[in-house]
Amino acid sequence: MPEPSWPSGEAEAGPVESCEAYTGTPLALTARHDADGGLLLTLVHDRTRIADSDAAEILWQTTRLLRGLPADAGPGATVARALRLLDGAPVPLAAARPDPALRTLRPGAAPGSGVVCLLRPPGAPEDCYEGVAHGLRGTRALLSVAPWATAALTALAPALAAGEPVVLGGYPEVADLAHQVAGRVAAYGWGRPPVAVAATDAELAEALTAAARKRP
Repeated sequence: MPEPSWPSGEAEAGPVESCEAYTGTPLALTARHDADGGLLLTLVHDRTRIADSDAAEILWQTTRLLRGLPADAGPGATVARALRLLDGAPVPLAAARPDPALRTLRPGAAPGSGVVCLLRPPGAPEDCYEGVAHGLRGTRALLSVAPWATAALTALAPALAAGEPVVLGGYPEVADLAHQVAGRVAAYGWGRPPVAVAATDAELAEALTAAARKRP
């Protein structure tokens, strides 16, 4: 296998772009070779946790390390020595998640009753689905989770493992994410859960009630 080659020119950064991506991590960095053999780095970050300027700084520092490592590699190389390449560089900041990942709005009436999982829209308050909790009838547990696929899957895992019925839903802002989570549930081998989306609490409670009648 040929050794990877590193471009000798200065690293270049492309323009910042917005994309619809949900991730359980503050940022995700991928690397691939372009048509000319150069290494192309792509960084996707959550703007609610990391500012564009800090994300750009992280990308620049990563590039600086990658460019310096081949020349500094050797039997006596250490991590501390490699990090000297970043001496004087600012420390990028990342904010903590503003709210808990999971909130139980209503427990199940009995073990095995099932789960209704509502995804909170990005930036919405933790109690945004309290009105739905008051208007939704039934015996299933009602959960509210942060808008990350990993948060929803973690919340649903016990019910799925036990074979309990599951419903996903929320306001229209999370429709794509809800369907994405439903697809991932199906990809793991469970039945694809129904998804209910509506703009008002009353409409959402009605849609969830109808969806609960469907068995995945």
